[in-house]
Amino acid sequence: MNRSGWPARIMLAAAAAVGAWTLFIGLPRWYPAGESAVPAGDAPDGTAAGARTVATLFYVSDDGARLVGSPRQLPRRPNPTAQARVILEAQLGEPPPRLLSPIPPG
Repeated sequence: MNRSGWPARIMLAAAAAVGAWTLFIGLPRWYPAGESAVPAGDAPDGTAAGARTVATLFYVSDDGARLVGSPRQLPRRPNPTAQARVILEAQLGEPPPRLLSPIPPG
């Protein structure tokens, strides 16, 4: 091994250690997990009353050659699992006119 390469390797290892500390220890201290991004006065389930989100659902074009994105306004849910269920139910529902569902019935 070359003697001139050791200082660079030591500096790289020190930078990696500082980066790992910042990522795994420093940032969690700066952003505590107890804070909520939901403003006060929202519904008790954690969502604003009547809050909606936009999801792009994909359908097959009428000629069957490509996928077409169709934005839909869907109800917002308090956690990712419930939100995913709402999006999947919308995707499995009836497609817009002139488009076909990419998921076979049943």
